[in-house]
Amino acid sequence: MKSTEPKLEFRAWDDLSPGEIHAYYRLRQQVFVLYQNSAYVDADVYDPVAFHAWIGQPPSGCVRVLPPGTQYAEASIGRIAVATEARGGGLAHRLTTSALQEVYRRFGPVSVRILAQAYLLHFYAQYGFEAEGPYVWEDGILHREMLRPASRFHAEQ
Repeated sequence: MKSTEPKLEFRAWDDLSPGEIHAYYRLRQQVFVLYQNSAYVDADVYDPVAFHAWIGQPPSGCVRVLPPGTQYAEASIGRIAVATEARGGGLAHRLTTSALQEVYRRFGPVSVRILAQAYLLHFYAQYGFEAEGPYVWEDGILHREMLRPASRFHAEQ
């Protein structure tokens, strides 16, 4: 039986069309800037070196993967956004799982570091992320770094 879920494909920035970039940024702005009421510049220096994926057209969810040595010494996943109308259906879980699989596909069994919004620490703990260091305020929202050790990859095999 063929899956009816839209395909989640990670692509380099240079492989995205201007229209795709526009739709991608639009979703991120709707979630991070408007919904979360956090006035900040979402587009950053990491987007051009990240691998990006989203679901739907226009996108209802998106995520990016950063190579090791980019934002952190470890690989990183982030900018996980789900449109308001698409929440509650497991899309954030699918995006997170797919992003971790993409990290391991591209970079092997490496550690993954994230900067998680404080209210999502329990969500990321489900994926083997462990909180580290102090809480910090970023763009008006409380965050904390979390690390998923490379050993988690081996434990899942």
